[in-house]
Amino acid sequence: PNTGMVWYSRLFGDKIGRIDPATLEVTEYDSPVRGPRRMRFDADGILWVTGYSDGDLLRVDPDGFKSKIYPMPEFAAGFRPAPYALGVHPDTGDIWINENMTDRIYRFIPSEERYVVYPVPLSGTYTRDMDFTADGQACTSNNPVPATALEGGVLQVICIHVQPSAQDA
Repeated sequence: PNTGMVWYSRLFGDKIGRIDPATLEVTEYDSPVRGPRRMRFDADGILWVTGYSDGDLLRVDPDGFKSKIYPMPEFAAGFRPAPYALGVHPDTGDIWINENMTDRIYRFIPSEERYVVYPVPLSGTYTRDMDFTADGQACTSNNPVPATALEGGVLQVICIHVQPSAQDA
């Protein structure tokens, strides 16, 4: 939000905090999810956080730090997603999550509290962040180290263009 506060997460400390730049006062909260990382605010001022350690998405209302956890779908027993980062789509407000254990990209639709999951085209994809093109595509890049760990051994930018449908409208 436009409050001027600086927000941060402590991945291995399981903390989420904010710094008031005017007073340098630090307020730190216990994170409701383990391994918080790569936070983003949506247009309504809601903070979205990935829970890297357990495969969760966290919604936080900064006013009072009220939160709700949305566990990400698990496709094989014992193989939790590892959400690395997220992006808030500027047009739809959907939360796009890249993750590093299941070769998938997740889209969370806040108004419906549901996930849509997209498999990526290559095995071993290790994605870093989400961004959006001017025409609305959700994009991420893969960069495993070494690149030969990726099927085909070539780094790529992966973009998804969602066609509006009755179900997604």
